Amino acid sequence: MKCPLSNQEVVLKSLPRKKWKELRNLRQEFTVLSLKADKGADEDVEALRDFDLETKREDLILSIYSDIKDPDDLTQRDVVILCNATETYTAGASEASVKNLWMSGADNSDQTPSK
Repeated sequence: MKCPLSNQEVVLKSLPRKKWKELRNLRQEFTVLSLKADKGADEDVEALRDFDLETKREDLILSIYSDIKDPDDLTQRDVVILCNATETYTAGASEASVKNLWMSGADNSDQTPSK
């Protein structure tokens, strides 16, 4: 399945199991940091701020796309679409559901119906 980005189309890939586990571990680590930060210790709040889950998530997902020469040249919109589509595709969602991630939400005529 091709994922249309601003200046190119990328063939959507599924995360290898090792990368999927890394992503899960990042989210678990973030949850632990969040729980610690909720207790209010300054160093825990600072650790949570420094963790930057979204950048780590994006870097992990974009690393499987060797055809993208420099991910920093992508627009943030393209990064968000590609990362969300990759996760959704990896989780086994239908093709229509994945395509809805980059179709316009302005009106339903542009969306692929989910089955």
